[in-house]
Amino acid sequence: MTARNYWIFTLIFWLMATALLFFNLNEMQLGHWRQVSFRFIYAPVMGTLLCAALTLIFQAEGFRKLRYPQPWVVLLACAAALLTALTLNLITYLLLNLDLAEHQGALFHNGTAIFIILYLFWSFIWFQLDGRPLLGPQPVESSGYIDKLTVEHRGQPVVVSLRKVEYFAASGDYVEIQLPDQSYLKKGTISALEDLLDPAHFQRIHRSTIVNTRCVQSTAARGSGSYELRFPSGRTVTSSRSYLTVVQNLQR
Repeated sequence: MTARNYWIFTLIFWLMATALLFFNLNEMQLGHWRQVSFRFIYAPVMGTLLCAALTLIFQAEGFRKLRYPQPWVVLLACAAALLTALTLNLITYLLLNLDLAEHQGALFHNGTAIFIILYLFWSFIWFQLDGRPLLGPQPVESSGYIDKLTVEHRGQPVVVSLRKVEYFAASGDYVEIQLPDQSYLKKGTISALEDLLDPAHFQRIHRSTIVNTRCVQSTAARGSGSYELRFPSGRTVTSSRSYLTVVQNLQR
């Protein structure tokens, strides 16, 4: 998901959520339209900012390696909802000149349940768009290595199964992901990607190339310690002398 699409999605989500909240009878019965209007200007702003913070957490490498992220998503949604309700109610009660000592409980529970549902729903959609469905299998194996990658293709997220990848090649600030009939670019370095790949199936045969050993069809010596590796698609890559032992092990 591109940054532009992310912000559009998040802003539309909170504008729609705020529109639904506006017709909540408890809010309508307050009778203080200036305060009510302020709440519903603040709500989407607070929601968007907290969702941005949640996104940073969800994208963190440690979080991506969690095999069961669901409990943490629920906990983070509850924390975001409590912070939203507490701040929103505190500002509103101050505007209404209410005695905060008489509304301590309301500061915490008023609207918190609704915001928990909203943050959970937003998180569910976010993970779906990111290719990591919360209610489905995660792209992380028990070993901690990834078996899927989410890439952007023509402005849309695409989930790539690493089992189908023939090889990865460095391409400037990007990594080229080569499949038999398609290639994608993903921003990052080949070294960072190597740390996420299972060495039982992916081996570096050049400083700029990592191959899927399951897809190597044949190897042929080219002299000076280098080899040409061929894949079922007909594509070939060349190893460097520094990785001679790695290629020789592939031949066994």
